Amino acid sequence: MERKKNNLPLLLIKATLSLFLLSLIFKKAGIDRILTVIGTVNPLYFVAASLTYMFAQFISSIRWWVLLPGEMKPPGLSIFRLYGLYLMGSFFNNLLPGIVGGDALRVYYLYRDEIRGANAFGSVFADRYIGYCALLTLGILSIPFVSGKLQDSRALLAVPVVAGVFVIASYVLFGFKWGQRFKSVREFFNYIHTLRGAPIRLLYAYLLSIAVQIAAITTVFLVVQAVRVDVKMIELFFFMPLVITVSSIPVSISGLGLREGSFVVLLSMVGIAPEVATAISLLWFLSYVAGSLPGLPIYLRWSSMGGNRQ
Repeated sequence: MERKKNNLPLLLIKATLSLFLLSLIFKKAGIDRILTVIGTVNPLYFVAASLTYMFAQFISSIRWWVLLPGEMKPPGLSIFRLYGLYLMGSFFNNLLPGIVGGDALRVYYLYRDEIRGANAFGSVFADRYIGYCALLTLGILSIPFVSGKLQDSRALLAVPVVAGVFVIASYVLFGFKWGQRFKSVREFFNYIHTLRGAPIRLLYAYLLSIAVQIAAITTVFLVVQAVRVDVKMIELFFFMPLVITVSSIPVSISGLGLREGSFVVLLSMVGIAPEVATAISLLWFLSYVAGSLPGLPIYLRWSSMGGNRQ
């Protein structure tokens, strides 16, 4: 209870920032115009986006399975168990932000499954890390195909800059052998060291991550099709690493406001009006929310069983 009280001021600050950013965006785009765009949505594309998101979560579960070496897997732990954990995490991230973090929930249930805490945390971290590597890869590979199509050519430097910062941050995290200096994180770095010693496993996880990111970007493309505007898939390969990077900055609720602002700025470079870009962002978020809903009954069922595997 005390911890929740301590989190409340931070949650209120994030909510205030999200509301402030959304108010600015709605003022620029016009709420009436945004609702008009949303009113034109083809529901079949929206449903397809939600189902594609759930499919991406399943591939992510296979990747997570790969990142847990056999000696770390307790008997009975299956890919479908991990898929359930993924859906639960998505539900908490998308519908109950700030209450319980989805990744923290995944770590907790892995720990309940008799996986050591450092290994549980390490596998969730590696799952996110490799996924982001794949996302940046797609962004960089898309640059030659979007060059000359953006209204501001300086934007082409954005993804390489983000990738450069990511590489530097990775070197700082892993290159200075922090695990040998701090006993509290030594087991986590031991897990990372074990993973680095298995290049085939890492390659497999990376290729699965490419598939995950293609599926995830496809959900955005389906939303774009739902509102009947002309944004190419290859352009989304370039834009989405930037959108996800900005919306992942932990200063708002589920990226609300940051995500919409990113869409408005980036899609304007290919001639998309602010109200359309805002509608795409909101619909994309709602497709994720819809795709996360199965996580609620899974959570309620597992909670009633004390989190035990069946």
